[in-house]
Amino acid sequence: MKATDDVEIRELIRILVLLGTQKQSKVNLTTIWEPLIGQDFVQATMSKNRCFQLLNTLRFDNKDKLEEGKKLTNLLQSAKFFTSTLTTSKSTLFLDLH
Repeated sequence: MKATDDVEIRELIRILVLLGTQKQSKVNLTTIWEPLIGQDFVQATMSKNRCFQLLNTLRFDNKDKLEEGKKLTNLLQSAKFFTSTLTTSKSTLFLDLH
């Protein structure tokens, strides 16, 4: 795979944003390059193969902090469960906090 520069990344993001603003975020991405139904600006900007190569390798997270993020996600899920349980308990039981 050839090296990627900041211009190419910006163009990929531009394609994704423009497709989203044109209400085409649900369209199968492969059809964007079809000759009759495709988008001219996408076809002129980047080849289909290059777009998929970049989408398959591009990451927006910090992989060094991935484990930390998993721990935080688990903590948030536990907090949601506790809050839900407490809310249910309050609605079925009278809690005297005095």
